[in-house]
Amino acid sequence: MKQIQIITTTDSQPYDVMSSKRREIGAKGGTLGLSSASEPGAEPREETWTHKKYGGGIRITATDDDLVLAHVWGDSSDNEAIVLGAFLSWIFRNCGDIILAVNIQFT
Repeated sequence: MKQIQIITTTDSQPYDVMSSKRREIGAKGGTLGLSSASEPGAEPREETWTHKKYGGGIRITATDDDLVLAHVWGDSSDNEAIVLGAFLSWIFRNCGDIILAVNIQFT
């Protein structure tokens, strides 16, 4: 499993941006599908996305200080690498204008 910390510009509400973009793209098909989400108003706010072709997914969690933590996993090391690459590509394509840094921790 890889843990990713996404640091964004001030007051950009990255979790909300990512969640709404995923819903918008998911309505048209998309590679990442919503598997589960926390109830509205629940803390912590989190969603689990799964990759539609490869066994694996991402759990994104909003933090109090406007960061997003993402845990990426796969059912094999090859699939985990594919899902990680797909997620990084997705966030840069869809949220690149608000991202300052992405830190990846290999666990």
